[in-house]
Amino acid sequence: MGQFKEITEGWANLLLNRQNEISEKRMDICRACDYISTKHTTHRFDVHCTNCGCTLQAKTRSLESECPIGLWKAEKLKSDEEPKKTFHN
Repeated sequence: MGQFKEITEGWANLLLNRQNEISEKRMDICRACDYISTKHTTHRFDVHCTNCGCTLQAKTRSLESECPIGLWKAEKLKSDEEPKKTFHN
């Protein structure tokens, strides 16, 4: 159920134009990553992670989501504990 919540949170934030600052910081990291779809030929039209398959415009807006290879962490713990703010370059 946790992953479904992350996905819906990310898409809701995208549609409602929320979490833009966090998303941009995360997208900057993703743009430099070898797993971003813009560096590969794929059958999908969206910009996505070729490692986890997520659409990055939505995933980067989900506060509970984190990069599958650890380049950026969740801003909010799944148990809604104290938020953490960690970005790795």
